[in-house]
Amino acid sequence: MTAEFGAWIRLLRTQRGLSQADLAGSELSPSYISLIEAGKRAPSSQALALIAERLGHKVEQLQSVASDSLHQSLELALAEAQWALERMSTPTPARGSGDNGHSPADLFRRIERQAAALELTTFALRARWGAGLALEREERFDEAMHAYVGTLRELGRGAPGEPNRLEVVGALCRCAVELGEFEWSSALGAPLLRELQDYGGATAPAVADIITALVWACLHRGEAAHARHLAATAVSDAELMRDPRVLARTYRAASQAAHESGHTADALMFVLKALDVVDGSHDDLSLGRLLVLYGAILRIEGEDGVQAAERELRRALPLLESHGRQREAGRCRLELARCALTRGDGEAAAENAEQAATLLCGVSPVDRAAALLVDAAARLLSRAPAAARTSCDLAVGLLTDVGGRRRTTAQCWAGAAEVYTALGEPERALDAWRRGFTVLGSVDPLFPPTAHSPAEPTV
Repeated sequence: MTAEFGAWIRLLRTQRGLSQADLAGSELSPSYISLIEAGKRAPSSQALALIAERLGHKVEQLQSVASDSLHQSLELALAEAQWALERMSTPTPARGSGDNGHSPADLFRRIERQAAALELTTFALRARWGAGLALEREERFDEAMHAYVGTLRELGRGAPGEPNRLEVVGALCRCAVELGEFEWSSALGAPLLRELQDYGGATAPAVADIITALVWACLHRGEAAHARHLAATAVSDAELMRDPRVLARTYRAASQAAHESGHTADALMFVLKALDVVDGSHDDLSLGRLLVLYGAILRIEGEDGVQAAERELRRALPLLESHGRQREAGRCRLELARCALTRGDGEAAAENAEQAATLLCGVSPVDRAAALLVDAAARLLSRAPAAARTSCDLAVGLLTDVGGRRRTTAQCWAGAAEVYTALGEPERALDAWRRGFTVLGSVDPLFPPTAHSPAEPTV
């Protein structure tokens, strides 16, 4: 009997969920099993019969084990876990499981532990990569990033089935965007992208994901023009591959970049393309996000656009809430509040803005500030100046410490200036305008043109 035979016994035991004491039973001792698994002791014929029975094998099967049986078993386990992962056709927070009741992430992690215990590093690496993909699909992005970072550190052997550096960096960028770590994704993806360009470039889903992450980083910094340029590149790459998930991500980023730079026609074109890709895919999270963006674009197209926007936003809200997406649900509520304000419905605007501010508390300071400012405008419309001043002051406190998202921040300062003007506080209004110009240099109005101007405060 060899050390490989012992490793084979250990693998079969762990796959059946048995401890060394379970395998030993009353006839043998755990230390005896430990020696066999370490390749330091050959079992007697009687012990071998007991071990085979408890492992669900015949003695002959254990005795004739080939040197590659261990690898074959792990390959089979990896294939089964991959099959379970592919059955998770859409992202789900419900943690889809395989036929044995374990989620794909659990299956991959168990293989990783087994392979690591047997010092089969290539199998451990492949299992860690698979676990990251499964965790990402389950929207457990922090855990997925941890798995991906571990994978990236162990790359370099070039073994069959091992992911390449580009794939892992692309996956890390996707998760970083989901977690709002835009600058982190930019710092990771930009050098690799430059390296690829130096060697003639490459077209792959991971390249499109990296470029898309850079688009979001540029938008976060307020560089909408650069974001549009990068988005055009990402879309070109994604359209060559026709991968639905990659297409939906890149179209959404391109639409957001166009929307934030004032190119409404392009924004509408890309969001409709993304919706067409997602339609029928049962990917409720992607659909909800796109409907929020679609509603935000429609809102600026006048009265008919507001009605259409509210319809799409109401479709989006339950989809986002069912996935526990606090940030996206908050932004959906914020857009609903803006629509109500445009219609002159101060009560509905205040209600949605208040809920948006609650959802965005501790999640997105600049969006929470925007919600508070919409609430302030709604309170003015309802002739409640004291409440309006309180909301506006809270928003200004948030904006003072905000970094990034320059255009949105500048719009918020403009909104604060409008509220203070309506409250009859010209010095504070002028200060808000100055701060807005300092952030961006020029600002767009936070609130869309409407026949229902905020009411003057009553004395």
